[in-house]
Amino acid sequence: IKLAEAEGFVSFSFGDGLQAAAVALIGYSLGEKDPDKAKEYGRSCRFIGACISAVLAVTYFFGARFIYSLFFVEETIIEYGVHITYIILVTCVFQIAQVIYMGCLRGAGDIKFTAFASTICVTVIRTVSSYAFCYILGFGIEGIWLGVLTDQIGRFILSTIRFKQGKWINIHIPMRQYVLYFLPTSLQILQRHLRKCLPWCRELLYLIQTNLPRIVHLPLHH
Repeated sequence: IKLAEAEGFVSFSFGDGLQAAAVALIGYSLGEKDPDKAKEYGRSCRFIGACISAVLAVTYFFGARFIYSLFFVEETIIEYGVHITYIILVTCVFQIAQVIYMGCLRGAGDIKFTAFASTICVTVIRTVSSYAFCYILGFGIEGIWLGVLTDQIGRFILSTIRFKQGKWINIHIPMRQYVLYFLPTSLQILQRHLRKCLPWCRELLYLIQTNLPRIVHLPLHH
């Protein structure tokens, strides 16, 4: 299961990166009062995502057995892994697309729709479909990933329809709402970077503290 999660995380990482680009570019374009450029940026990010998902799908399709054989020797586990990977390769196509489209909508300030669509798909569609595939239809562990697939398809359909309707280009965001939405995200990013930099800062402070007496007492040459 962990290996399958890693495969899914790879596709999400590409989509998340393109989503960040889409949020910035679309927000900038709408700030310039250029909705056509915003739409073009959205389509460009979507096209790049489609190319990446195609490469991932081909890689997973032909390399599934090889990937699992690197970690397992039991043929039963490898077979399960191959079947799950085939589900994931279809999932990644819809996942990357919906993540990018959701990013486009968020960049334009259409956060109510994205929150509603994500809540419905994750809490209702994924839960019900996973239970149905696992227990009612008897797919077992593969049913969990089929439930994830239905969730991604649902979000893909909703976000695609919303993006192509074009209503998001006319949304006005009050400054207070803008700050309340982006400030927590910015603080989380800053916190992550500070955590990464903290060991380096501690080491730098230690070096300064240990070498400062020597530096202070160095003779000055004129």
